[in-house]
Amino acid sequence: MDLARGNYYSVHFKLDEQQVWTAEVQVDELVFANLVVETSGDFTTEGSSIIIKDSGYVDLSLLLPYTTNITWYKDEKPIKGQNDITLRVTESGSFTVRAAPEECSNYLQYLGTAVVVRKL
Repeated sequence: MDLARGNYYSVHFKLDEQQVWTAEVQVDELVFANLVVETSGDFTTEGSSIIIKDSGYVDLSLLLPYTTNITWYKDEKPIKGQNDITLRVTESGSFTVRAAPEECSNYLQYLGTAVVVRKL
């Protein structure tokens, strides 16, 4: 992928008979969809909650292009060592994630709504 896309812009104006140019800023052409999590596994749903029983589980997987700088959270706290695209959940909690596309690793996005999991 050619990441040299985009254009540089500055503003030129006259100030008290002086020509002034602002600093150039790059405006790129990359646009990303919202961060989305797909669910799979051995679970049922009840309202907006995911229900797991006994040895059940739910896999929460990020969809492309969010593949870098991944941090999963349980109950608003980062889950240590969980930085993969998929998180396997086997216990109750409120789960969310923050990630970025590889092309723009500083473009961190958060999942809009936490995934609520209840273990019965």
